[in-house]
Amino acid sequence: MPKPLMNLTHFEAAILFALFTSVVLGIVTKKNDRDRLHYGVYTFVCFVVALFGIGWGVGRGRASGGMYENLNVFLDVLHAVRTSYVDPVDSRPLVEGGLRGMLRVLDLVTDAIEHGVLGVIV
Repeated sequence: MPKPLMNLTHFEAAILFALFTSVVLGIVTKKNDRDRLHYGVYTFVCFVVALFGIGWGVGRGRASGGMYENLNVFLDVLHAVRTSYVDPVDSRPLVEGGLRGMLRVLDLVTDAIEHGVLGVIV
């Protein structure tokens, strides 16, 4: 897999998108430099406010718990292993191992599920 040119977080990418979009909208939609600057700044502020609003809403949903809270823990661990492990890591064996471990915890009946259905899932 080729190394990416830039390694941006979602937040950094969203800020760059807001900045570039604001500049383009300011240049394209307004006639003089003063109006372009004001409109560009206004558009950028609107994008950033929307970004923080969406982030806040997602954070509230994530903090509410429930069934998907443990899924977030699994994804956080998977991401940490993929980004911090010494050698490159293929995520498929990690996900398969996680699924097998989850099914083994339940009972002996899931042994049949593991051999029969897991091959179809992953």
